[in-house]
Amino acid sequence: MSLAVGTRFIVGVNKGWFRWDYDHDLGRNQFSGLRLYRNVVPDSLKPDPNPEQPYIQNLPNEINDSFAQIQSAQQSVQVVRIWAFERFEGLRFNDAGLVVGLDSAFLANIVKVLDAAATKGLQIYLCLNSWSVYDGPSQDLVNSGRAQDYLALQATWKSMVRNLLQNSDYLASFIDNALKPLVNSIGSHPALFAIDVMNEPELLTDKDPAITFDNWKNYVSKCSSAIRQANTSVKVSCGIMRLSTIKSKASALAPSVDFFDYHIYNEDGALEPYVASEFAGKPCIIGECGYPIEITQGGNLLAKRIAGAQKFLQNAQSLGYAGCLIWRPEDYETAKDGMLQAAKDFADTRPLIRQGAPQPKSGCFIATAAMGSEIHPHVQALRDYRDTVLLKSRYRGSFESLLAFYYRFSPPVAEAMVRHRFLKILLRYALVYPIVFAIKTVLPAVDAALGIRKDASRMRRG
Repeated sequence: MSLAVGTRFIVGVNKGWFRWDYDHDLGRNQFSGLRLYRNVVPDSLKPDPNPEQPYIQNLPNEINDSFAQIQSAQQSVQVVRIWAFERFEGLRFNDAGLVVGLDSAFLANIVKVLDAAATKGLQIYLCLNSWSVYDGPSQDLVNSGRAQDYLALQATWKSMVRNLLQNSDYLASFIDNALKPLVNSIGSHPALFAIDVMNEPELLTDKDPAITFDNWKNYVSKCSSAIRQANTSVKVSCGIMRLSTIKSKASALAPSVDFFDYHIYNEDGALEPYVASEFAGKPCIIGECGYPIEITQGGNLLAKRIAGAQKFLQNAQSLGYAGCLIWRPEDYETAKDGMLQAAKDFADTRPLIRQGAPQPKSGCFIATAAMGSEIHPHVQALRDYRDTVLLKSRYRGSFESLLAFYYRFSPPVAEAMVRHRFLKILLRYALVYPIVFAIKTVLPAVDAALGIRKDASRMRRG
């Protein structure tokens, strides 16, 4: 699957894990949170010698049924993102904490996932590590008196993450005994789209001051190198949660990835344009996106969530990204069917990857940031008025000078609007709406007096 301009824009869905069985859906997990629900909780420092069977073992049709729901009738949806070693699932450890191999059930189920995807015309984007080790105990564990058991196990999870990122022996055991065998087994499978070596590494540095950018960059670099050594055809990426991380670290991360993967959640599907130079020349997909899951009240939430998915897909394609994968529809309850249908409908239009962000002399930066999309009708109205009226009038030189000034100061303002929601709303109501109102109602009444449209008409005839 190509990421080049002019090829098909990649439309996909995050499945993450099957059903709600995080950390034990596809493989046995010697450090699973399931152990906390046993009568006797195992030692938190030791790998469980007898972990539960993976969830998928008891439901053989689950994988096929899931992919059948995701794929459109035209088989236009291309990619499903699946998490692999979530919170150490599928890995076998010794008592010293070193990885000694892969769980056999995990490896067999990963192959089943790829085989099932192939029959539905899908490819799998395999995310290796999403550790989720910083949340507090759930209410049911608190109510059952197991909060302390959870905290003890959580301390072990945190230690395991630090060891993988900071201890060369632990990292080598993971690469040699798990990562390379996995790639050797599935690297040539036609349904493998790419491998995402780590999900949102910024969370680690946010939550644990002991973990630095250099720690996770080294981890990404070593894993990427191992994957490429095992199979040169496998594409590699890393799921990043902040655009500022990519922009500031692009040159440092670019040698380790074939494309960038950016995650974003907001209420209106707003995206900054893709500019190749800001990504060290690498393409970028939106690997996760959606209406913020934590917002559960206010207005027509069902419609907002579905509209959010639609806007992210449209904006990602129009602003030059190579693809867009909406977040797990099932996490949005009643909106899940509509969100999934939005992805299918957009995929069925067979969109193409565009050239990227427009150059400075063609962008309505502030209006785009205010309205959340360069294809919003108000943005198009402003652009049309600029191109068909202002720049074709006898005052063209004056307008070009004014626009040149606008193009110099507007990009930083637009970037600030992306970061500050209040500023976006302020400029939307104080600037964009009044101008559009004037274009559509006031100016038609005074055009004749100014001679703008008349001059433009003469130029077109002459």
